[in-house]
Amino acid sequence: MMISDVKKQSHDYEKIATSWHESSHIICGLFNYIKISNVSMSPETNEGTTDYLLFDTSNIQDHDLLVIILMQELQTLYGGLSGERIYYKEICGSDKFPMHLRRGSAIDIAMAADLIRKGKLAEPGKHTYLLKKQIQYNASQILKEHWDGVKIVLILYTKRRSYLLMS
Repeated sequence: MMISDVKKQSHDYEKIATSWHESSHIICGLFNYIKISNVSMSPETNEGTTDYLLFDTSNIQDHDLLVIILMQELQTLYGGLSGERIYYKEICGSDKFPMHLRRGSAIDIAMAADLIRKGKLAEPGKHTYLLKKQIQYNASQILKEHWDGVKIVLILYTKRRSYLLMS
């Protein structure tokens, strides 16, 4: 196999994984009553974005309500990574999601960590680690329950992206 074939296969996998990632953000967001305003992917870099409207939490006095809203946003942020993990297991049969494939989730993970810290949802260290694991598990459960929805969004997103590239 020539180097260009390997690069093309890698590029194709990145496109597919990004599509699953963004579709998973959409399903987690919709499940959590979050309005999705835009989804896009750069054809050159295969980097995707899902834009959604965050709740204005600055004036919320009720701590329990604040926690619920932040947890919904965190599930949506972790939805992309969770979706990629589920897809990876489907195609490879392995639960060991390689670290180098998490590159596309780095921004989401950093935003989630910032949200946990600013919302004071857990003490640093073990408590934060356990909270992140719980949120990822919850996002995975949402996606597994609605995996057919992820597939439908993926098909629509892929067709829309193909249409935009042709026009």
